[in-house]
Amino acid sequence: MIKNIKKYPNISLEEEQQFVKTTLDICNNNVDVFEHFYNENCELYNEIASRILKL
Repeated sequence: MIKNIKKYPNISLEEEQQFVKTTLDICNNNVDVFEHFYNENCELYNEIASRILKL
């Protein structure tokens, strides 16, 4: 889908809306994967955040 946007920078509003809908559908269908990834790496995120704040 993104390839089509790059190939055709003058796409219609309807086509752009369809790309957005498709992308949101993909994300919504994979929320469990995102949550699992976050939960597995939460401690790393917190460590990185605390190190950045110390800079």
